[in-house]
Amino acid sequence: MDAIKKKMQAMKMEKDAAMDKADTCEGQAKDANARADKVLEDVRELTKKLAQVEQDLATTKQNLEQANKDLEEKEKNLANVSALAYKRNPQGDTISSPNIKLFFCFLGFMSSASIRCKFINT
Repeated sequence: MDAIKKKMQAMKMEKDAAMDKADTCEGQAKDANARADKVLEDVRELTKKLAQVEQDLATTKQNLEQANKDLEEKEKNLANVSALAYKRNPQGDTISSPNIKLFFCFLGFMSSASIRCKFINT
């Protein structure tokens, strides 16, 4: 009879230990699931931010391409006008008309100041 009682107490202790271990594992599983959910939410947010950054990059590239095209066009116009002015005044004399000075300065400004107005000091 004592042997049966001892066996039952040993089995009860094993069961209690197993239940404690199960409770611990369940708690760890809940914590792991909560961390996984947070990581998934972070991934969703970062994916949205990445999509926005990629869209902004595409828009900025398009704007840059357009600005470069506009700049090239303005520089071509400036070169054409400069050549025309040189043809009309091949000696390199200064052009004294204030309107022409202003026009050249405006073209110089429009070409991102990469080509300076050579008539500004006359």
